[in-house]
Amino acid sequence: MTHRHPLIHGVVLILILAFGGLAWGHQVQGRISPEILDIRDVLEAIGEGRYGEAFRRVEGIDILSHGARLDRTYGTRSNRLLSGSLVKKDPEGLKRGLHLLGFLLMREQFDALEVFSEKGGVETETARDLYWSSRNIYSTLFESVVRSGNVVEGKSLDRLLDRMLYAVQDGEWEGFGKLREELIERLARLLNLSMPNRPVDSGTSAPP
Repeated sequence: MTHRHPLIHGVVLILILAFGGLAWGHQVQGRISPEILDIRDVLEAIGEGRYGEAFRRVEGIDILSHGARLDRTYGTRSNRLLSGSLVKKDPEGLKRGLHLLGFLLMREQFDALEVFSEKGGVETETARDLYWSSRNIYSTLFESVVRSGNVVEGKSLDRLLDRMLYAVQDGEWEGFGKLREELIERLARLLNLSMPNRPVDSGTSAPP
């Protein structure tokens, strides 16, 4: 029988307790868009150096039409970044473009929730669905990225997202708006994205 050294066993246990969130992350609630899962798979392929597979996989995702639509709303240039990376077969450019696209898709959902609340037309169940749609994008695409770079900051963003959920459940929309702005600012900084403070198109709504 093989015996583990108690010191090694203790170190392993400490590492699991300290960094377990890197492996498991936040539990996803409800449905995740197939396109978000496809983007995740492309990003994973890039991260593992499987560049040919990444570019083959991305061909099946309608990233350019999403990018064009979101660029019109937010004044960003995701479409140019994505198009250039596809032409040049540039994996790092594709990674940056997909990070920006995923970030914009997440922001669009959170912004739609805030817009609906300002119009007084959002019910609690609908609000929760929009919240989880947004948070699932964060959990799927960004949580492990943030935590791999800064575990403390990753846990802090998790708590911030939890506070946003409590604000949604309590109908505290002013508080939600401030928390949303903080999340957008902090995550954009961590991902090294340049973002306008507010959408260009004031009629932001949930995507079809």
